[in-house]
Amino acid sequence: MKLKFAIACLISISGCALAGPAAGGGSQASQNTNSGVRGTPQTPYYGDASILLAPAPEPVDNPGSLWDETAYRTHLDYDQTAHAVGDLVTIQIIEETQASRSATTNLNRASALDAEVSAMMGLETRLTEIAPDVSPSAGIGTGSSSSFSGEGATSRSGSLTATVTARVVGVLTNGNLVVVGRQEVKVNHEVQVLTIRGIIRPQDIKIDNTIPSTQVADAQIEYAGNGVVAEKQVPGWGTRVVDRVWPF
Repeated sequence: MKLKFAIACLISISGCALAGPAAGGGSQASQNTNSGVRGTPQTPYYGDASILLAPAPEPVDNPGSLWDETAYRTHLDYDQTAHAVGDLVTIQIIEETQASRSATTNLNRASALDAEVSAMMGLETRLTEIAPDVSPSAGIGTGSSSSFSGEGATSRSGSLTATVTARVVGVLTNGNLVVVGRQEVKVNHEVQVLTIRGIIRPQDIKIDNTIPSTQVADAQIEYAGNGVVAEKQVPGWGTRVVDRVWPF
């Protein structure tokens, strides 16, 4: 009887020792899950988008199981469009902008004043004695005119057509995807870099995993070059300094 009681105590103690770290590990995992976000550690996106990302799913610990969590991706009816972090989506950049504005202003103003003195309470006689050349009945006349005409116009247009494949770097709490794409082309030491960032809806992605840039929210499209050709497009540093300080 004593032997059985001792064995039961040892089993209980060992069970508590094993359960303690497991419980602590589960608590820590829960804290990491609550504070973690489903996205890459360094998201190359303007703005603090990490606070909008959905929490990461809890890890499933099921050793010895024949079920593969990623096996559903091989099903024929599986949606192959981007919907998770790391997936790729092709963005068709078709941007055309046109803006124009014109204004015309015409102002005219004219005024005239005529006045005549017919009597001056008898002072006209005295005025004739003092100033014989001044007629007491002479009138006063004045006139003025002004005009203003102004006209202005401004217009601007631009277009950009390209295709770039972006990567999903985060998933927002409402299911929208944060995507970032970068394309770099180098020809004869001339580098052309095309970058696009934005937020897309999974339901806007077409069946061929493409989406037009017109359906990218908060789109930030940059197209820049670096090389000999790009350097010739910029005035020299001396000219820029003079333009900065020259007051005329």
